[in-house]
Amino acid sequence: MRPAARLSPDRWAAIAAFVLVGVAVLVGAAFGWAGHPVHAPAAPLFGHFLPHVGPGTPFALAVAVAVIHWGPVLADRMPWRRLLLAGWVASVAWTFALALVDGWQRGVAGRLTTPFEYLTEVPGVTDVHAMLRGFTGHILLFSPDNWTTHVSGHPPGVLLVFVGLDRLGLHGGGWAAVLCVLVGCVATVAVAVTLRALGDEAAGRAALPFLVLFPGAVWVGVSADGLFMGVAATALALLAVGLTRPSWWCAGLGGAGLAACAYLSYGLILLALPAAAVTVAAWQRQRLPATPAPQRLTPTPAAPGPSSEPAPPQPASATADPMRPGPAATATANPARPATATTGTAPPATATTGPTPPQPATNPAQPAPATTTLDPVRPRRASGTTDAARARRLPRATSPAAGTTTVRQLSRLACAVVGAALVVALMTGLGFDWLEGYRLVKVRYYQGLASARPYTYWVWGNLAALAVSAGPAAAVILRRAVVQLRTARTPPVLLCLGAVAAVVAADLSGLSKAEVERIWLPFAIWLPAAAALLPARDRRTWLYWQAATALVVNHLVLTSW
Repeated sequence: MRPAARLSPDRWAAIAAFVLVGVAVLVGAAFGWAGHPVHAPAAPLFGHFLPHVGPGTPFALAVAVAVIHWGPVLADRMPWRRLLLAGWVASVAWTFALALVDGWQRGVAGRLTTPFEYLTEVPGVTDVHAMLRGFTGHILLFSPDNWTTHVSGHPPGVLLVFVGLDRLGLHGGGWAAVLCVLVGCVATVAVAVTLRALGDEAAGRAALPFLVLFPGAVWVGVSADGLFMGVAATALALLAVGLTRPSWWCAGLGGAGLAACAYLSYGLILLALPAAAVTVAAWQRQRLPATPAPQRLTPTPAAPGPSSEPAPPQPASATADPMRPGPAATATANPARPATATTGTAPPATATTGPTPPQPATNPAQPAPATTTLDPVRPRRASGTTDAARARRLPRATSPAAGTTTVRQLSRLACAVVGAALVVALMTGLGFDWLEGYRLVKVRYYQGLASARPYTYWVWGNLAALAVSAGPAAAVILRRAVVQLRTARTPPVLLCLGAVAAVVAADLSGLSKAEVERIWLPFAIWLPAAAALLPARDRRTWLYWQAATALVVNHLVLTSW
């Protein structure tokens, strides 16, 4: 009798996530039956159990099948810029398809026009400066002309966004919804750009299909938190680019973007933790010595000569991949070794085994035949080796002296701090006191449903809602990130754990009870960023589970956003 096969740790992690969600559903229902409701009808999600289909159903299924079937292959082979554009388009299509399951009015145009939302207050803003000066005076529930629920619970930045949209002539919930989706889906591109800037393009390519089929897209379409997700991810991407390239402007814009996020949502002050992860990863990339990538041997034809012995195989160029920027194809992986590609007549091949003689100088007037380059069209390689080879690639350029690196890093970080300080100074000068607003919003939070929502349930029920929003693959990715942290602090690991640290801080604060499936979108999007940690042979299976999670939730629960 054959022994039963053991479940892998990855499967145990996914099972734990499913069990957590199931227990949260049962306990939430039990609280309600016992007369102590948790004030979320579809706990741990905020919505109503209502099985339904809609016009977006066939489109959502089509997008899911297309991304699962072709996404991983295209992510590996497409040129980088085209891949980013395709990823953003696919993400927009996926998000709109899910939103249209509820119909255009109920699922898109009407989401931001309810009495609790931002657009209700837009017509009353006739003087922006006066609104900012008096904003904190209308936060508390019983203050004169108090703001609606969502406006009072956030800084004025998001209201300014919708006021600006209205002043441009784009009135109503339809345009506001389109803005939230288009900006929110930029996070798909921004996460991939961040990984590439930190030296791990392979991880960015592996993550893109998971970012497209992100189950949190159910709440990106449509909520203002989807817009926050796109802005936050873009700010972190700019910070990563600014810290890893000689770009003080990008560093400054990244800092300014992160500060602007704090004026969109008070909770986004916790982006300091993912930003710290970006800083550490950028620091590692600049200080670690370049590590040659594993090379595929390509036979080089022997030059004409008296010897009939074939030339030994030569390693392929370290930057011969046409999808990646780098030096010319004739560069060798070892900078100390002379290049093998020359122009003119090659010297006769000999059978000697001594040191390689110096090669004749290259004639700049003639293009050099690349004797060790790969084909212009990338050959299809085994998926198990492609990602492993790419994930270990670091910049080929020799790292500068440690002192110079430290000074440059600190100067770019200072630019980010200056950019953030300028935003804070601008908003403070216009009349809004962030600290006073935060103090008042904590009072306002417990004047509403939060006072009746039991902390003992939501402190772990929130994690069940996050498991739904991030998808079952996120549990596996998180397990692998924790394990790998002991041996290799790679950019995907650091970014994933930085976002998780922010989630834990928000959860323990007691200021996030329910509705975190949308509130934590700016952090949840960074869990699929570490999809490269998944075995390549299993990624398509996890994509199925990610898409299935979004489709099941969207068709069984009528979400409020």
